[in-house]
Amino acid sequence: MKCHSVQKKFSAYQDKELKPQEREEVSRHLLSCQFCREQYAEFERLWQTLGEMEEIHPDPWFYRQVIRKIKEPRAKGLLETLEQVSRLFRTPVTISLILIIGLIAGPAVSL
Repeated sequence: MKCHSVQKKFSAYQDKELKPQEREEVSRHLLSCQFCREQYAEFERLWQTLGEMEEIHPDPWFYRQVIRKIKEPRAKGLLETLEQVSRLFRTPVTISLILIIGLIAGPAVSL
């Protein structure tokens, strides 16, 4: 197995979700590859640290509020509307400004 393939299976290997043959291949690779062994050790430390963290319990209404926010149409503010308008006219306005500057500066440069 290649290192990239093994590293993608770290989580499943840790959780013993791999088929016996895959688990054996990952184990053999870890025995023969120091880099992957170090990566897996780091993965285990991270996993252990996450397991030690205190569980956060959101407000009981949190999920309902999230769903409501997702479903409700968003009102566009003035800034967002101006931004959309500027996107529409960005290229034509830029070209127009360049042409105007060229017309004004052009005769002055040739003198």
